[in-house]
Amino acid sequence: MIGVKVNSMDAKVRIITEFLETHNIDISEPFIEDLDGVYCLINIRSSIDENLRTRVSQLLEEKEPTWAITRSMLDRVYEQLEGGFISLFTGAWASVEVICRASLEAAINVLYVLESDTGNRISQYMSYYFEESLKSIDRYENLAVTIPHENKARLDSAVDARNSLAWRKEIIEAVFQQDGIPFGINGWPRKIIDRFKASGREFEYREIYASLSSQVHNDADALVDFIILQALKDHVPNASEKTESEVFFWLRHFLYCCLCIYSEAAKAYATKYCLAEAEATIEHETLLVSARLKQIDNEYSQLQNASDSLSATAR
Repeated sequence: MIGVKVNSMDAKVRIITEFLETHNIDISEPFIEDLDGVYCLINIRSSIDENLRTRVSQLLEEKEPTWAITRSMLDRVYEQLEGGFISLFTGAWASVEVICRASLEAAINVLYVLESDTGNRISQYMSYYFEESLKSIDRYENLAVTIPHENKARLDSAVDARNSLAWRKEIIEAVFQQDGIPFGINGWPRKIIDRFKASGREFEYREIYASLSSQVHNDADALVDFIILQALKDHVPNASEKTESEVFFWLRHFLYCCLCIYSEAAKAYATKYCLAEAEATIEHETLLVSARLKQIDNEYSQLQNASDSLSATAR
């Protein structure tokens, strides 16, 4: 790890050791530097948790109703990114891009909700969920009636789902009423690009989210790469190694881009709820993550030059 003696017992080493032991990971040499990314991720979340311990009573006295809900939304991003690093370290590379896409959308939702009018936007978010879930049940039910001999069980399942959704909605409405959060407000941006734009991050949508979505939807991108590799591997020296290196760097690029946006969402949370100590820590960790991302991109530029040579050789 950069700047850390492995045999020391400082907080950073303990945190990373605990992470590796918890997930039963035996880290290999190519991933050593990425442990710093894991530490940044954990430290950002821990700084919020620690600051909230001293701030939560004030938030309750101020009758601030949204801090717990938005914290849960932010923690969801954390858990997804944690899974992204685990997948990277354990070789489940096909899952990294899927996880990154999920974490990116979740982080954008947090940023959008925290940007302004937080209570109403949470209400919109919930209303959109219940509305879309009900539509999904309706579509299932309409399809079930067309299936002969098996439709009764399917229709019963639809009724159960509808009742469960109504019960969950009733609970959420009661909680919101108790906390002073409005319920039933419409207006949630249905298209994810609108949430990116509202957060001032359309570029991230065009450059990162769209690319990650291609992997989630299993378009032909990965298949094209595989076919090209098979066609070239017997004719181009080290074609497999070069292709694997390129995939490896892209995974890191996406993962650290999402980590950057998580840190921005965490900072927005700290600012929103006046967590000054956490905000200072998050700013520091964000700088480290940005520096690491820049390093990765510089390494990719060198790799791209090698790939250009590979393509030229193939032609």
